Amino acid sequence: MVYEWDGEQVVDGERGPEAFEWNQRFLTRGTWASGMNARAPIRAEEWAQAVAAQPDFEMMTRIEATLPSGARWITCPPVACWSGHTSGRPIPFFHDRDVIEVRDADEPTIRRMVALASTLAAKVVDDDDQPA
Repeated sequence: MVYEWDGEQVVDGERGPEAFEWNQRFLTRGTWASGMNARAPIRAEEWAQAVAAQPDFEMMTRIEATLPSGARWITCPPVACWSGHTSGRPIPFFHDRDVIEVRDADEPTIRRMVALASTLAAKVVDDDDQPA
């Protein structure tokens, strides 16, 4: 159930499962499903160094988020964003403990992830650990 503001009151709205599906991909050195990256984590410091060496990445403190009311720019802790996507939109690459997560990863984003994975001795997988 999703609760929304209709301009006058809070209403509940139904959404199908497709509204919550993300085409997630992960940069990992291990497996996502079984313990993530525990044996060879991508540490925050290592990730920061890798991002700093990429001319098409920048650290941002605002990202576009899809909310029940639509897409909005929201404030967030610093996150590495790829600025070279063909859409012109910055694509957030979230460091999550020991992996890098990208939501809504389309073909150009997956290609960029694969190139970045080689610099980290990592691989790109989906949430079922299937290679990209």
